[in-house]
Amino acid sequence: TLNVLVSLAETARTDLRGHSGQVARLARQLTERMGLDEKLRVAIVAAAYLHDVGKTTNYHLTALNVAEYEGHKIQAQKVVNAPLRLFESVKLPAATKAAIEHLYERWDGQGFPDRLAGEEIPLGARILAIAETYADLVQNARNPFRRILPTKEALDVLHQRKESVLDPNLVDLFAQVVVGDDLRRKLEGRAKVLVVDPDP
Repeated sequence: TLNVLVSLAETARTDLRGHSGQVARLARQLTERMGLDEKLRVAIVAAAYLHDVGKTTNYHLTALNVAEYEGHKIQAQKVVNAPLRLFESVKLPAATKAAIEHLYERWDGQGFPDRLAGEEIPLGARILAIAETYADLVQNARNPFRRILPTKEALDVLHQRKESVLDPNLVDLFAQVVVGDDLRRKLEGRAKVLVVDPDP
């Protein structure tokens, strides 16, 4: 239901079409690799679907560009809780709320709203910051580099922001997940064979 709802909301912004679904897929893969329990995984994936809902700004706000550009930071401070206000009556899980509310915290403690640092930042927010930043780099030509980055370059950008913006341990694990997924797709692409046999 969340996937359908958010996909409909994203249709108006062609540069972000499918973005939240991609972030949710990446978050799901990372939480599964981490072996988190099902309830927490579902809460974090829900945050991934909802993180941009109601954020009507000229910018796409990710942990990376909010950390690097003052204009993005000012906009993010105004709209960070928009998804929570829109879904207030739904009674979202606490982990979902925490992930959305603290998406723009930074590993070095220079983020907002509470200037949390390191593992003080809710796990869901740390996962969401990485997954959303990566998805923006590989899907959105309006990202800070003004072009869609290939997987390796996007991962290099994440590695450069380790210990300042992003959780270093999660960045390393995320890279393993993405590279493994990328390699699997390439191998599967080569191995497909279509056999046509007239015998029913």
